[in-house]
This record gives sequence, structure tokens and C-alpha cells, in this order.
Amino acid sequence: MTDQGSVLDQMLSDMFVADELYRPTQFWRKALECLAEEVSGEGLERFRSMDGPLSYFVPTYGFPRYYKSKGQFDEIQATLDRLQLVLLC
Repeated sequence: MTDQGSVLDQMLSDMFVADELYRPTQFWRKALECLAEEVSGEGLERFRSMDGPLSYFVPTYGFPRYYKSKGQFDEIQATLDRLQLVLLC
């Protein structure tokens, strides 16, 4: 187990023995199962590009799935570039 995995396991253990006031809701308990498994497998360095975090709370400010398969939007980008639209502020 990596150091990150050990730290993550300790954090989760501590969280579930904390006073009930500070424990996650049912929604976040379920989310944590997915997120913790993904972080354990892929490492914290990729957190902002993993499916789990992206689906829960990491804002991307882009099209859905853009960061997973950018090529699917190349045709749209080329069309927008050809239109040479100008933003007026």
C-alpha cells in the first residue's frame, strides 16, 4: 500500500469514528466509497481528472466529457474558428 493509500485509509477510519455531527451524510458516504477506491488505484495526482471527482464536484467549465475525449469536439471548434466570431464586451 502506498503512503497516500495509508493516509487515505487513516482519514476514512478517523472520519467514521468522529462525532456523528461531523460524519458525512448518506450521499457522501456512498460517494466516498467510489472516490476512495479511485484515488487508491490512480493516486491523488490525477484527482481533478478522474471520473469520480469530475462527476461529484470538480468544476470543469467545459462540455461534458471534454477532458476525456477532446477530439470529439474538434469539428465544432473548427467551425467556430471559421466563423471568426467576435465577442463584444
